[in-house]
Amino acid sequence: MLDYKKTEDMERMKAEAVKRLKWLKIPELDEAFAKGIVMVSDGTNGDVKLRNLTIYEKCMVTNVEKIQHAIVYHTILTETKFGKMLSMLFVGKYEDEWSMDKEYFEYSCAQVYVENLDYPDCSEIGTIGIKCTYKGIIRTF
Repeated sequence: MLDYKKTEDMERMKAEAVKRLKWLKIPELDEAFAKGIVMVSDGTNGDVKLRNLTIYEKCMVTNVEKIQHAIVYHTILTETKFGKMLSMLFVGKYEDEWSMDKEYFEYSCAQVYVENLDYPDCSEIGTIGIKCTYKGIIRTF
């Protein structure tokens, strides 16, 4: 298990996040993350677009990173029948799970922490379906 507080472990997690961003093949995400910026694919209006996180969203990302000892490298905002969801793609502290995460990508899935903005008690870690477009990432399920 990697220690979130150790610099060398954080660097390994960041390197893994960079690798995953390359799998997504959206250059704008790579460039932003290299500058320390996590972006959001906002699909709440039916058409996905990349934008910077709001202050509120940044707080949620920071909170998840501290609690899960993880690094969030991208987020997806989606309106669902269960409420508005912020899905946070992350690199977790268990290095032995990273190869499984790569397999998820091959099947257009990602392990995420989903923050339900309307019903916070329903927030949880899980797997979602994703589809990459030149405008951002769409949550498919």
